[in-house]
Formats: sequence, C-alpha cells, structure tokens
Amino acid sequence: MRNRKWKIAAGIGAAALIVGGVAGVAGLANADPTAKSTTFVDGFGNINDDWSDNHREAGVLCDGCDNSQGTDLVHLWQAILAADGYLTDEQIDGYFGPATAKATKQWKADRGLTANGRVGNGSWTLADDYLEPDPELGDEYPIYNGETDGNVQFGRATDATGAYRMNVVVTSEGYEMFNSSYEQGVQLFEETVTWTTE
Repeated sequence: MRNRKWKIAAGIGAAALIVGGVAGVAGLANADPTAKSTTFVDGFGNINDDWSDNHREAGVLCDGCDNSQGTDLVHLWQAILAADGYLTDEQIDGYFGPATAKATKQWKADRGLTANGRVGNGSWTLADDYLEPDPELGDEYPIYNGETDGNVQFGRATDATGAYRMNVVVTSEGYEMFNSSYEQGVQLFEETVTWTTE
C-alpha cells in the first residue's frame, strides 16, 4: 500500500513537471521572438514602451558619463528637451554637457522625477509615454509630443530590427530641424545624425 501511494505521488509529481514544462515552452513561444538591439534605439509592438531599454543597453547619460558624448542617443535626448522648451535648436549637438544636464534636471523636476541631470531608466520610461502614432501614418511614424508645441518625428522600421530613425525636430519655438543622415537607426554608441534646416 505504501509503495502504491509513493508511485501515485511520483506520477502526479511527474505530470506536474510535464505540464509546467509545456506551459513554460508555451510562454516562450508567445515571447517576442525578435532579437533586441544593443547598438541602436529600437521598438516593437506598443510604442509607449520602446525606450525603456535604452538605459540598460547604453547606460546612464550625464555630463561626464560614458557614451554621453558624440552619440545619436544624446541627440535624441536633446531633441526631446528642445521639443519641450528646455534647450534651443543650437544646443542639439550630441554632447551631454552642463547645459543638457541643467535642462534634464528641470525636465525631470517638472514631471515629478528625481531632479538630477542624469538620464536613466525612469527618464526614458516617462519620455516614451509621450510617444503617439502619427495620425495618418500610424505606429510606423511615432511622434514625441511633449507638453509644449514642439515635437520630435521618427520613423520606426517594420522589419525585425524595429530600428528608430529621427526625422524632424520642431522646437517649442517652432524652429524645424531635419536629419539629413540616411542611417536607419538612432545609434547608441556613435554619431550619425546630421541636422539641417532645409
């Protein structure tokens, strides 16, 4: 009798492991199967969670931090600050210096984040909450619409890369800048963005 109870218990345990394994595999099958970028800004599915991995992939942006000088990611952050009225168009230069740190500190304070001059996970997570699909073109063309009349217009690849491209920055004063670089991705570790006014 005791042997039989043990065999039944072992059978139930084995069945539970099999069911758990199948459920685990099903969970993996439903996960996003595409490879995530570690060299450029990307996004998949809902645009309002596209930037939350920027911090994990590139680290903190700040005055003096690694990867905070001469990168497209810094251009992206400065474009957000200019669209919201914290920087001018001339200050979108790809170099996270004292002016960008000061603007970042104020941007964060105005939105209830810890007021410092550093761009980390909380900053990116909040910033992508302001992304909206283009009213005519949809999620393939997200627009950062902050709290002023400025915006940043992007393209987002529909292929497996999900790569972002900055197209246009409209500052809070209405000044327009166009990215004349034909690089697809907003690079995390290099600078490919070239701004023009035409």
